[in-house]
Amino acid sequence: TAAPATRLRISGRKWMDGWTDKYIVLNTFVFTCYLQREVHFWFATGGAGFCLSRALAERMAPWASGSQFEQTSALIRLPDDCTVGFIVEQRLGLSMVHCSLFHSHLENLFLLYLNDTVSLLLQVTLSYGMLENKLNTIEVRGSFSTEQDPSRFKTVHCLLYPFTSWSPRG
Repeated sequence: TAAPATRLRISGRKWMDGWTDKYIVLNTFVFTCYLQREVHFWFATGGAGFCLSRALAERMAPWASGSQFEQTSALIRLPDDCTVGFIVEQRLGLSMVHCSLFHSHLENLFLLYLNDTVSLLLQVTLSYGMLENKLNTIEVRGSFSTEQDPSRFKTVHCLLYPFTSWSPRG
């Protein structure tokens, strides 16, 4: 079972333990059974991307290096992006941090208003997919119709790079 992320931290905050210097990005809260007890943690959705500092990645090594990552994933019976969250929160006792600039196909993308180049440039990732049996894409106006560009990626590309040879403005 998953629910939308509700935690948000002020950007620029550094971890208090001195081990990490960058944010981890997450999107969803999950729970699973581990050693016959329920555990809760935020997961780093691969659909939107996530960031780990080198120091944090080194701390994760006992559960994430070599075949250990696959074994950890099998142990909790969850996919790789959930395993990252499990290791960070349940093994290391750190908190995942949400960043609103990473966008996964798991969120309602049509709620994003990104019709200016500045807003688009600020985003780290954009995604698309199906949500509740409907195409889930960002709402953005541009040179391509939704029939010509259902993912809206060509439209975004041409807004960011208007002089691309295949862009209608180029």
